[in-house]
Amino acid sequence: MEPLNRPLKDIALLLVEDEIEARDMLARMLGLNYQGVRIYTADDGVSGLETYRQFRPEIVVTDINMPQMNGIAMAREIKALDPEATIVAVTAHSETNYLLSSIEKGMDHYVLKPVNYPELFHVLDRIADKIVLKRLVSEQVERIRRREQQLSQAERITHLGSWELNLETGESVWSDELYRILGLEPESVPATFDALLQMLHPADRETLEKAVRQLRETGSAPGTQYYRLLRPDGETRIVRGQLEAVRDGESGRQTVIGACHDVTELKWAEAALRASERRFSKIFQATPDLLSITSLKDGIILEVNEAFLRALGYERQEVVGTYAGELGLWADSDQPGALLQQLEERGEVRDIEVRLKGRNGRELEGLVSAELIEINGSPYLLTLFKDISERKRLEEDRARLAAIVESSDDAIMAVDREGAITSWNAGAEKMFGYSAQDMKGVHLSFLVSPDQKEQVLCLNDGIRSDGAVTHCEVVHVTRGGRQIYVSLTMSPIKSADGSIVGTSCIARDVTERTRMEEIIKHQAQHDTLTDLPNRKLFGDFLNLELAQARRNRKSLAVLFMDLDRFKQVNDNFGHQAGDDLLKAVAQRLKRCVRESDTVARISGDEFNVLMPDLTQTDDVGIVVGKIMGVFQTPFVLEGAELKVTTSVGVSMFPDDGDSAQELLQKADGAMYVAKQTEGNSYQFYNSEINARTVTRQNMERRLREAVLKNELELVYQPLLSLESGLIVGAEALLRWRHPEQGLLLPSQFLPIAEETGVIVPIGEWVIFNACRQMRLWQRQGFDLSVAVNLSHREFNQPNFIDLALRALSQSGLDPASLELDVPEKAIMDNPAFSLRNMRRLTDIGVAFSVDDFGVGASSLSRIKELPIAKVKIDRSFIRDILTEPNDLDVVSAVICMSHSLKMRVNAVGVESHEQLELVESFGCDEVQGDLISAPLPPHEFERLLIDGGVHAEF
Repeated sequence: MEPLNRPLKDIALLLVEDEIEARDMLARMLGLNYQGVRIYTADDGVSGLETYRQFRPEIVVTDINMPQMNGIAMAREIKALDPEATIVAVTAHSETNYLLSSIEKGMDHYVLKPVNYPELFHVLDRIADKIVLKRLVSEQVERIRRREQQLSQAERITHLGSWELNLETGESVWSDELYRILGLEPESVPATFDALLQMLHPADRETLEKAVRQLRETGSAPGTQYYRLLRPDGETRIVRGQLEAVRDGESGRQTVIGACHDVTELKWAEAALRASERRFSKIFQATPDLLSITSLKDGIILEVNEAFLRALGYERQEVVGTYAGELGLWADSDQPGALLQQLEERGEVRDIEVRLKGRNGRELEGLVSAELIEINGSPYLLTLFKDISERKRLEEDRARLAAIVESSDDAIMAVDREGAITSWNAGAEKMFGYSAQDMKGVHLSFLVSPDQKEQVLCLNDGIRSDGAVTHCEVVHVTRGGRQIYVSLTMSPIKSADGSIVGTSCIARDVTERTRMEEIIKHQAQHDTLTDLPNRKLFGDFLNLELAQARRNRKSLAVLFMDLDRFKQVNDNFGHQAGDDLLKAVAQRLKRCVRESDTVARISGDEFNVLMPDLTQTDDVGIVVGKIMGVFQTPFVLEGAELKVTTSVGVSMFPDDGDSAQELLQKADGAMYVAKQTEGNSYQFYNSEINARTVTRQNMERRLREAVLKNELELVYQPLLSLESGLIVGAEALLRWRHPEQGLLLPSQFLPIAEETGVIVPIGEWVIFNACRQMRLWQRQGFDLSVAVNLSHREFNQPNFIDLALRALSQSGLDPASLELDVPEKAIMDNPAFSLRNMRRLTDIGVAFSVDDFGVGASSLSRIKELPIAKVKIDRSFIRDILTEPNDLDVVSAVICMSHSLKMRVNAVGVESHEQLELVESFGCDEVQGDLISAPLPPHEFERLLIDGGVHAEF
C-alpha cells in the first residue's frame, strides 16, 4: 500500500492497546502509511487517559477490553476533557447493539478485529479530511478576524475613526474607534449624520455640513479641517477631519467617506511644548549650575545662563555667538577632546571632574555632564557644569578631620539618639579591643561597668534634651574584661536644621593618671613609712565619727600615744632601725584594736587611735590594756632584742570635749602626764591634766609672742685658743627675758620649743642677730668668729641653707666667720642629706662643728666623711674628767682621733684650772667655760674685748 502523506500530516494520534504485539503492529502500520503523524502509545485506559491529558492528540484509536480502565470509560473521560476529540474503537465484538452502545458512550467510529487495515485507513482518512477542513476554515476565519482586529487596533492606536454617508439613501456607518472618540460604546446609538453633527461644537457643525455639500456638488474635498467634539461626559476633544467621495461603478451611488483623527493630545502637547519652552528658558537662566548650548557643527555657543556668566566673569555678548575654543574655558586643553570621545562612545557624559578657567584666570573645580539635543533638526550639545570647589574644600577638611580622628589615641565614637554606636575610630579599637564592625549598632552602655550604666544613659538623655556638653569620668570594660578609667566628653550632633540627631563621644584613657592620683591621694592621707592614716585623714575620720556619735548618742575615745625614749633608739641604732621599729609598732597596734577602730601615725613616734561606737568606758580600758600588752614582747632590731614602752593618753567624747581639736589636745595632755611618770603607762584625761596642758599651751603661745616682742636675748661665751691664749671667737647662747618670770635659761623653754616647732622661728632670729652682732664687732676691729647652735629640727628644715645664706647676705658677715654647731644626732639621722647641705655652706667658707659629741651612738669613724671642722666634747665628760677614768680615756681618745682626721677640738664646760691643764696636756685646741668667762651680754662681751683685747692671754 502506498503511503498517504496528506491526510494525517502534522496530526497526533494516540494508540491504546493492552496486547503488546497488536499495539506494535498497529503502530508500525500507521507509521508506514502516514508519514509525519505523531503516534503516542499506552497499554491501558489509565495510562491512555494520562497520555491524552499530556499531549492532547486529535485522534484516539483504542481497544475496549483493557485492565484497570476499559476503552469506553477512558473515552467518556476524554470526551469530558475535549468534546471535539475523535475516538475510534478497535474491538472484537461484532454485535450491533454493542457497537451502537459504544458509540453512544463516546466512541465516534469502530473497526472490528482482526483489524482490516484498509478499512482502518479509510476511517482515518475521513477523520483526517474533516480535521484538515476544520483547520482551513478556522485559519481563514482567524485571518479575517485578525485583519479586522488589526484595522481596529490601528484606528485605536492612531486615534483615527471613520464614517460613511450614502448621499442617496442617507444611511451612515461609524467605526468602533469613532464611537470611542465620541465617548460612546460601539453600537450604543444609531449611526446617523445628524447624530454626528449633534456631537460637534455648534460653531463647527456648519463647517462639516458645508464640506459635505461641496463634495456632493463638485466632487472635491475642501482639505483638512479641525472640529471640536462635545462628549457626553462633558470632555471636549479636538479632531482633524478629512473627506473623500466614492462612486459605486454598478449602481452609480455616491458615498462620502470621512476620517476623524483625535489630535487632542497633540494639540495639548503643542501648547505644553510652547509652555515648556518658556519654562525651560526660565529654568535655564535660573539654574545655579553653569549651563551652555553649543552647536556640534561649528562649535559656536548658542546660549549660556546667568550662572555661567557670573562664575566665569563674562558679559553675554562676549560669549553668545562666539567659537567656544576662543574663550579658553578649559584649564586642561586635552579635556574637551576626551569629553567628545566619551560622548561619541556612550551617547552622554555624566559627572566628569574637570577644571574651568574664568576670564580673570580663577579656576573652578567641578563636575561636567553633557548630552546631545536637537534644535530645529540640528545637533547641539547641552553642557552642565556643577561647581564643587566649595564641596572639594569641605571634603578636604572632612578628610583631614577623618585622618585626625583615625590617628587620635583617644577613642572617638558617635551614637544615635537611642545610644546605638554608629561610628568607631581606630583609637576606640585600640582602647577597648573591639573592631568598628563589632560595635556597629551596639549600645554605648555596653562598654560601661554595670554600676555606671544608668549614669551614662541619663547623660545621653540630657544631651538630647538640652544639648549641653557633658564631661564625666567612668569605668569602661575592654574586650578582655579589663576595667579602665576613662575621661568621657559627650556633645550633641546636630543636623542642618539644628535638631539633635545623636551624640559625639570622646573617651581618653586616664587609667594611669587615675591610679597615680589615687596613689598621690593615698600618700597625702597616709604615712609613707607605716601606711597608716596620717594626721589629716585621722582628723577627717574623727569628725565623721563625732557627727555619728552625736546622732546616735554614743561615746568615742581618742588615744594619743608616744614611744618612750625613742630618741635613744635612733641615737644608738641609727635612723633605719628607728624606722623599722615604727613599722613594727604600727603592725602590732593594728592587731590589738577592734575592727572599727582607726590607728594613725601623727608624726615621729606619735600615734593616735580612734575608738568609735562605745557603749561603756570599760571597752577603752580593754583596748588600752591590749596596747600596753603588745609592748611587753621585745622588738628585734638589727638582730638584737629591744624592750620598748609607750605612754598613752585618753580623752572621751562627750565627757572631755565636743570637737576633734579639743579631744586631741586633751589626749595629748594626758599622754604628757603619763610620760612624766617614767612612761610605760596610760592616763585618762582629768581636770588636773587640763591645768598642766593649759600651762604647756600657754608656754608655746608665749614663746611665739616672745619672738615678735623682742623678749629673746643673746649672750656670748668666749672661745679661748689654748695655742695662742687668745679669745678667737664667741658662742651665741639664747636667753628669754620673761616679763613675769625674769631671765630664763634655754633648758627652761627650748624643749617645749623643739617639741612644738617654735624652735624654727626662734632659730631664725638667733642666726640673723648673731651674724649682725659679729659683723658689728668686726667693724670695730675685733677678728673673731661666732658659733651658733642648731637644733635637730632646725638643721633638717628644707629651707635651712637658704636661711643661713640670707643671714650672711643681710649682715654682710664673711662666711668664714660663721661656725654652726650641729647636734651629733641631727647629722647622723640622714648622713646623705647632711653631707649635701653642709657642702653647700662649707664651699663658701662656713665651718661646722659637732656639738655634744660623745653622748650619741656615732663615732668619729662614722662622721669622718662629713665636712666637720671641729668636735666639741660634751661638758658631761669634762665635769668628771678628774674623777672618772673612763671619761678621761674618752676625752684623750676623742682629741687624738680628731687630730688624726684634721679636726680641731673644743672642750666645753671647763670650770677649773685642773680641767684646763688636763685637756691642754692632751692637745685640745680650744676651751670654753665659766673658768674663762660666763656667757655675757653683748655690751659686757665688748667691754671684755676692749679691756683685755683679743691679744690678752688668759
